[in-house]
Amino acid sequence: MKTTEYLDALSVRYAKDGKPLSDYALAKILPVRQQTISRYRKGAGFFDDKVCKTVAELLDLDPAQVIADVHAERTDDKEMKAIWKRIADSFGRAACLILLTFPAVDLPFPNDVQAAEKQHYIYYVK
Repeated sequence: MKTTEYLDALSVRYAKDGKPLSDYALAKILPVRQQTISRYRKGAGFFDDKVCKTVAELLDLDPAQVIADVHAERTDDKEMKAIWKRIADSFGRAACLILLTFPAVDLPFPNDVQAAEKQHYIYYVK
């Protein structure tokens, strides 16, 4: 997945009242500045490894998969891009597809105490 796809997945997964999160809200949960989210969306910047870890935790993914995807996206070297893509693919795209296919699951918004009291489970199979 690309950086913008991860942002969109977060925006939909933590939607409030059926509305995807704004870039401002995404910036708060990652936590980065709103201008940084704009740079990600324009392709002028990429997640650092710490943001990759946060994104992975919020999407219930292996951080290594997100890191590999982002490294593959940001490198200009074709050989290195192929290596990073192979690493990312080894984590299995099935889990990502399931998370993006069923975004309507009512999951708690980070830092939302009332929503956090509800327990939700997602099961996926590789």
